[in-house]
Amino acid sequence: MGGCRDEARLKTAIVSRVRDHLHASQLPLVAPYRGGLVGLEETSKQLIETLNRMEKDVGVLSLVGMGGIGKTTLAEEIYSRLQKTNMFEKKSFLMDVRESEKKNGILDLQKQLARDLFKEDVKNRDEFNACFDRFKGRKVLIVIDDVDQNNQFDDLIPDINKLGPGSQVIITSRESNVVNNIRKNGNCEYLRHDMTQLSTTDSRHLFNWHAFQSAHAIHGFQELAKNAADACCGLPLALEVTGRFLFDKKDKDALESTWPQTIKVLSESKHIFDKLMISYDSLSQVAKKMFLDIACFMIGQREHIAMQIFEACKSDYGGPASTFSLLTDKCLVKLDEDRRIRMHDLLRDMGHQVVNNQETPSHLWNREMVQQVLQNKEVGT
Repeated sequence: MGGCRDEARLKTAIVSRVRDHLHASQLPLVAPYRGGLVGLEETSKQLIETLNRMEKDVGVLSLVGMGGIGKTTLAEEIYSRLQKTNMFEKKSFLMDVRESEKKNGILDLQKQLARDLFKEDVKNRDEFNACFDRFKGRKVLIVIDDVDQNNQFDDLIPDINKLGPGSQVIITSRESNVVNNIRKNGNCEYLRHDMTQLSTTDSRHLFNWHAFQSAHAIHGFQELAKNAADACCGLPLALEVTGRFLFDKKDKDALESTWPQTIKVLSESKHIFDKLMISYDSLSQVAKKMFLDIACFMIGQREHIAMQIFEACKSDYGGPASTFSLLTDKCLVKLDEDRRIRMHDLLRDMGHQVVNNQETPSHLWNREMVQQVLQNKEVGT
């Protein structure tokens, strides 16, 4: 290394390579503020206690519910608590399985699981399955986030009986039938938790955390805050995004105009996308472009790499760092503990929908779209 012309660059490359192997799935993912766990903290404790009573078997916990209701947040909290106990030999958090498989196929997820659990680099499905054949019953913790197909669980856990007693597998899914089929596999103990919307009290508490950085609304906004929170229908994501949208809107005009208009739109919106679009529509054109770039291409990318890309296109983004900071302030984008860019799957899907509704798609993020554009010879995209 001492003879290298650019020693600093080489060191950076080595560190980056090592960090890639120390995947973000092995780090705590839960948000640093406790407001994000309103209504979920006690639930996480109860579910962990139940899982720990299954120590003679493999415990499987399924978190089931609609998008935006807090499944992933609860899974992150349980994972964070469990990994601190040092009960497990190996751990892995497979984030957003549905979208990952759609983009890159199941093999990328199998590769991540092989690195996390076996410290092996596999090249194909057969090599991955062979890892499980040599597993020797070790005690592990695995989270499989956003499962929507029956085969995904089997592809990632080809033989659950190979996991050691006391191992715990946590699944999140919007699909009840998928979870019911998983329950039929293996000699395990199963626990299903159906996510429910937050209570009125918890909804208002969570909204206030984001809108006022306090459990209580400021003077003059108490009634508006109650109405805005209630219009989010107990959905944590809608409460979080709407609260952050209104965070810096507290002058007289906002009191008389912005807040009432927002509450009206929220109350009339039947789909959560419509509630979330309020925040997207309020962005500048530059911020909208960056949001769509991230939704289509950059989820899971390291922050510094994304910034390098945005800086290279500075004429399109102005000050990329400030625009990115705006998106994080609005809770439209987040960074995990490994500084990788994350976005809630509903926000990502909303971004995809925005592009799909364009007359000429501005972003092409999957093979089907690329093929369609090429077949139609839409060279302007």
